[in-house]
Amino acid sequence: MSESQGGGRRGAARVLDDDEIRAIVARNFWGVLSTVGPDGQPYAVPIIYGYDGAFYSVLRDGRKLTNIDANPRVCINVVEIEEMAKRWRSVLAFGTARWIDDDEGMRAAIHVIRAQYPGPPARSGGTTDALRSQGFRVMKLVVDEMTGRAQE
Repeated sequence: MSESQGGGRRGAARVLDDDEIRAIVARNFWGVLSTVGPDGQPYAVPIIYGYDGAFYSVLRDGRKLTNIDANPRVCINVVEIEEMAKRWRSVLAFGTARWIDDDEGMRAAIHVIRAQYPGPPARSGGTTDALRSQGFRVMKLVVDEMTGRAQE
């Protein structure tokens, strides 16, 4: 395809500064959590998150929990797109996931998520006992590194 047909190359994506990265994470609530299982297979799923210097998410039983238990090193990717993906911004947050098991910690994490999530609560019966009984766990991602790039 020729450049005149839309196949031309754009310039390299620019690196985002820390303020831009934090702004992208703050104005969004949805990302993709990537894990690696005990078999070495990567696995990625969409999640709703809250962020206050760490990422929090309420996750249900399944492969992602098994993977995190086996290997707590994870990555969250937050992406914004415009103009049919001709313009985009992407943040990668790398770190270690840990489970929040105490009631006070779970309530605080859920508060962070609900403060960022624009709709009604995603989980009904949101008491910590109800969440546990339904197979939910609360994850905290302690961030080691966040990077961002943009094509504008």
